[in-house]
This record gives sequence, structure tokens and C-alpha cells, in this order.
Amino acid sequence: MAESASLLFNPRTYDPQHFDPETRRLLRATVDWFEARGKRRLIEDYRSRAWLGDFLDFAAKEGLFATFLTPASAAGKDDQRWDTARIAALNEIFGFYGL
Repeated sequence: MAESASLLFNPRTYDPQHFDPETRRLLRATVDWFEARGKRRLIEDYRSRAWLGDFLDFAAKEGLFATFLTPASAAGKDDQRWDTARIAALNEIFGFYGL
């Protein structure tokens, strides 16, 4: 029997191959940022509200929101565009980590 892909999000195997290279890089970088912190630190930082500043620093450094949430007509860059599929993929990651 052939192995089927799971519909559930798995950070270890997540590969958004159907997106363009920059979108894939940003989605994977976001997963890697959360995974590098580890479950215990994520929970501790959530309780102390310490992680939000760190996450916003990461998002600013990567240009995460500028890339995903800027309308193409205002951006002037191919990678920066409002694309509901990309936003949904980012939201899936955020939801998995409780953001």
C-alpha cells in the first residue's frame, strides 16, 4: 500500500513545495523559528509573554508581514503580494503554535 500524505500539520516534514521559492523560504523559516525554541520554552515564553517581542523581531528581520500582506499594486516586488493561499499557509503555522 502506498504511503499517503497526512492532512495534519507536521513541522518535521512540512514542505510547501507548491509555492514560489521565497514563500517556501519564509514559511520554512517561520516553522524553524518556532521549532528552535522548543516546546518547553514556547510554553514558558507564552506564559510570561516574552516570546511576542522575539517573534516580532524575527518577522521584521525576514520581512514576513510585508511580503505576505502587502497588495501587489503597492509593493513593487514580485515576492510581495496579497495571496490568500500564502496567508492561509502562514495561518496554519501560526495556529499550530498557538499564535
